[in-house]
Amino acid sequence: MKKIVIAMSIVTGFLFAQVSFAGGDIAAGKTAYDGKCASCHGAKGQKPILPTYPKLGGQNAPYFVKQIKDFKSSTRKDATMNAMANLLQGAEVENVAAYLESIGK
Repeated sequence: MKKIVIAMSIVTGFLFAQVSFAGGDIAAGKTAYDGKCASCHGAKGQKPILPTYPKLGGQNAPYFVKQIKDFKSSTRKDATMNAMANLLQGAEVENVAAYLESIGK
């Protein structure tokens, strides 16, 4: 029984990882992240330039997408991020989200 549970966990984890990344292109996300986000949030989202900036590497993709959309619409207010979020256009939001989530896998 233990082997079945472990096997199911592995399969479920694999399927979850595939679904999580399905909405974005990881390579394109890395390019967009490096050009638009890394200067403040650090390489691979691990070393922000200020301690008040969040580490983004490994962030859950749907959560990241929601936060960026909230910054874009000014539902979430932060002068810097409201402007920076608007630099991500079209599929770039989902691509960056997929890239950041992949870092933690």
